[in-house]
Amino acid sequence: MFKSCPLTSPIIISFHCFLFTRIVTLLSYRCIFQGTSMLRGYVECARDLGKAKDLLQRMEKEKILASRPNVRTANTFLRGCLILGSVNDAEALLERMTTKWAEQEEWYTTHGGKPDASTYELVVSLLCQALRSASICRGILFFFLSKSSCARAKAQGEKG
Repeated sequence: MFKSCPLTSPIIISFHCFLFTRIVTLLSYRCIFQGTSMLRGYVECARDLGKAKDLLQRMEKEKILASRPNVRTANTFLRGCLILGSVNDAEALLERMTTKWAEQEEWYTTHGGKPDASTYELVVSLLCQALRSASICRGILFFFLSKSSCARAKAQGEKG
């Protein structure tokens, strides 16, 4: 006869997630790695996109560049949006990445705040899941336009 492990019961798992969220709330992040790890815990363990969103917004306001979110942090949040089906939060983050983050060159390029292929893949997957065809076309078009403008800038840089 097969016995289930008492450590994997729904009550124990719920308790661990509860403890995780309480501990994370008490701790403050000091660097991008801790912030991204906390964000991942919020979306994967606690399934609380509200707390993840609050943490991401706090990270965006940091004065120290090393504590601000990068593309890995953004992709972690976007994965949470995909898991939990939050299209509006994903679109809002992509919009901030291409406007607010892009305004500060050092944050956007040097620190790694520029959206990558995974960012667009996650957003397009979420838009497909939500059946938003017009937004999907805009996202794909924006991705290819940004790639072609990067290639043009790179070619001009090599010529000059």
